[in-house]
Amino acid sequence: MSELHQNPEDQDQLLNEAADWLLRLSHDDLDIEQLQQLQQWKMQSPQHQQAFDKMAQFIQGLDVLKQQQIKSQHPLIRKHIVKKKSLSKTAAKSLLLFIVAAGLIYQLPIQRWRADQLNAAKQWQQQILSDHSQILLAGKTAYNIDYSNQKRKIQLLEGDIWVDVAKDHQRPFIVSVGDVQIEALGTQFVIRRDAQQLEVNMLESKTKIYSASQQFKSFQLNTGQRARIHDGQVSVQNIDQKQVAQAWQQKKLVVNDMPLDQVLTMLEKYQNSKYLYNRQRLSQYKVTAVLPLDQTDTALALLQEQLSLQIYPVGSLLTWIKAKNNN
Repeated sequence: MSELHQNPEDQDQLLNEAADWLLRLSHDDLDIEQLQQLQQWKMQSPQHQQAFDKMAQFIQGLDVLKQQQIKSQHPLIRKHIVKKKSLSKTAAKSLLLFIVAAGLIYQLPIQRWRADQLNAAKQWQQQILSDHSQILLAGKTAYNIDYSNQKRKIQLLEGDIWVDVAKDHQRPFIVSVGDVQIEALGTQFVIRRDAQQLEVNMLESKTKIYSASQQFKSFQLNTGQRARIHDGQVSVQNIDQKQVAQAWQQKKLVVNDMPLDQVLTMLEKYQNSKYLYNRQRLSQYKVTAVLPLDQTDTALALLQEQLSLQIYPVGSLLTWIKAKNNN
């Protein structure tokens, strides 16, 4: 049987959807139309069927787990599954935790753990480079440093950074984000990178942005402008650079009419729990808010109140998020 999608986002989405169907089958009386919808979902691709089958196999193995009172079992298994007479929603979500955790281990690139600079979820750090350029790191961030007599290059693997570039006319300063190259023609800019998109906020002076494989035409980003790049598509808009700088300094996330799934992607970089949700469904909700990045539980509570979300934490490593009108 073929493997699940290798793209981390696609794989995560399939597991979310399969788990959602599984929970509904375990606890709801689905009518004929809903059962037909499930069958259609499984028939969309071999990967859909495989995701569902793997989830089902885990649940079928619960009876064995209940009888295996071994000390080596994970504490979440002992707490939520062993000695339970029936599968509760908490147990089902605990099972998903192990599946997602396994997926995360598979997805995380070795290069991240070998990065020259690695920042944890709840950390804000400052690094002063050998040329006196400064980089501020926030949340889960990782990058490599490649300095020589001819160049200054930062390879951003993931996360959020504020760059303050020291002048050096002999050596250009470049931040490489996959295929996208950001060459500093000035001093200060903020970069956010996640699985969805790349965002560059110009705080002072200008940068030149281009694609190494020429997916898009090179362009110049000036003070007070923001560029968002996704799948080779570029959009540029004006911003209040002072507001962006202030939000960073105050550890806030300021969003205006942003899809909820993108907001959750940003918040997830600042806490240790894995968010599980249907990206397509939650993208239909728009968020305008100021959210505290150093208090992600509070941020999630604000979103829950504003959008009437259902939130189910499982231990400290998993948070299930749904819209209340989801079936």
